[in-house]
Amino acid sequence: MPAAARERAPARTRGTRGGFAASFALLLALAPPALAQPNASPGGELDFGVELELRAREVTPRRVRERSFADYVRALEPIVRAYGGDPSEVRRVDFTKPGSQRKLMRAEWTDRQGRTWRVEPEWVTGGGRQQVDFELVTPRLSDPSEIERVVRAVGANDQLREGLQSSVHIHVDGKGLVGPGGDATALINLINLHETLEPQLRRLFSPVRGAGIFNGAAPGTGPEGAYVNRFNRPLYLDHPELLEELSKLPPAERTRARVEALFAARAEAEARVHGETALGTKGWKYRSLNLANLLELNPNLPASKGSVEFRMNDLDLRDPAAHKLQVELYRALVAKAKELAARGEVVRRRPCDLLRRGGPGPGAGRAALGPRRARPGPQGIRGAPPAQRARPPRLRRGLLQRAPGEPPPGSGRPPGPRGRSRRRPDAA
Repeated sequence: MPAAARERAPARTRGTRGGFAASFALLLALAPPALAQPNASPGGELDFGVELELRAREVTPRRVRERSFADYVRALEPIVRAYGGDPSEVRRVDFTKPGSQRKLMRAEWTDRQGRTWRVEPEWVTGGGRQQVDFELVTPRLSDPSEIERVVRAVGANDQLREGLQSSVHIHVDGKGLVGPGGDATALINLINLHETLEPQLRRLFSPVRGAGIFNGAAPGTGPEGAYVNRFNRPLYLDHPELLEELSKLPPAERTRARVEALFAARAEAEARVHGETALGTKGWKYRSLNLANLLELNPNLPASKGSVEFRMNDLDLRDPAAHKLQVELYRALVAKAKELAARGEVVRRRPCDLLRRGGPGPGAGRAALGPRRARPGPQGIRGAPPAQRARPPRLRRGLLQRAPGEPPPGSGRPPGPRGRSRRRPDAA
């Protein structure tokens, strides 16, 4: 619809409370197998890229400065061999990260299709030691089944494993979210669709990285604050009024410049979330939906990638299909936002009934999410006897019928609030 016509016609506003949110999430999750073709599913025309945080299988963790180029070659080797290459083709590249003068190195390899794969240093600490060593960065991909192949290759390698804080970040091409003349209606729709569905996606994929293990409920955040990692926080926890303002923008003001101005007005509040007085390299990046690659939100983070990044999910080397599904879900979410914008519809975020602000006390949100999946250790899943090390299912019957605070069946834990772990993360 031309911009002039949109200004003459009042835009319809679509609420996303209750049934629509649940139905949309299930619609995406239950897409038929036929949609596995690269461009057949919603958003199938959108390229994507994935970052996987990995841990080396070492008894004694090593710091970045202690690593040699051979360590990065070994981390990239499973991908090189999976795509028919030779590890001798891996090359060294020296670089520095944005906002830092620290000299680093990474390993790069170009496959037969001309696509470049790389492994670079990554450091995430927790429990007093480093929990992540490497980040595997894919090139632009178009077929979600490729990420399943990648995760399976990495999982079969005896040099790599998941760390306690390993995550997977999914970048989806942001083309079309900002249209001609800077029209950002599709982008606003994506923000509000994501912020509405995010609690349900957490229940679907059950991320545990920082989920109540390290973070207590912050004052005023309700049950959601008890399980949300501070490195991928949803906007509705810290800036609910921003979502409301975005929804109420008149057609003439739904522009990229106006959206960036609304974010800029909250720069100080965003910095305080990370214990800073001004935006550093974390501001607006450490969000469940990171828009700093597409919009100019942080002077330390140039918007050069043209993608939107979904940061919520844990890396799970035992379930490659889950990461394929995540890619399909997020691409479909971007496509849905653009489809609604093309019809002149504006999405407004509505709190999830189960996890809305001001709901039951701290811990209820985590109880509603179900039992937490244990992280793997050197001898399997920590804390579980050998007979119980089978992976628990992600979705359990009766999950939503359990009362807040009630322990899962067979857990042996009496009803009541969950205790907190003493571990806390130091960095990400």
